[in-house]
Amino acid sequence: MHGYGSSHRISAVITLVEGIAIGGDLHVQPAAARHPGAETTLEMLNRPERFFPLTQDDGEAVFIAKRQVAFVEDRANSGLSDPVRASVARMFPLEVTLLGGLTLTGVSQSELPPEHSRTSDFLNNTAESFFPLQTEQALLYINRDHVRVARSLR
Repeated sequence: MHGYGSSHRISAVITLVEGIAIGGDLHVQPAAARHPGAETTLEMLNRPERFFPLTQDDGEAVFIAKRQVAFVEDRANSGLSDPVRASVARMFPLEVTLLGGLTLTGVSQSELPPEHSRTSDFLNNTAESFFPLQTEQALLYINRDHVRVARSLR
């Protein structure tokens, strides 16, 4: 894929709002702005660009509109965070129902400041369109715009 040779690839399945699933490799930057190492999938999804590249499993390159993505599954299922970040993050057990009716249950995390550590603060975070949800089966990145209902499981 021209222009993405220096990117790191992350195997993922993109589920669009109408339920279509597209498997392939996401392209993330080899260096992140706020930490050592490569950009994460979540950081890439929360960048301001409206589209992101995906090299599909058949090798074809496409550009996916972020607004049309219901959620992204990380095929590597590398977990929510590294141990250092997890030690300062707040965990949010959630049940999330998407616009199409699919209900997902898992745990999310956030590094919001203590004065903004309620579940409603986390869900209303307007700085990030996508949030992580670790289910028993997979690590997902949920598009807040396609959540119908979220319920705290505390």
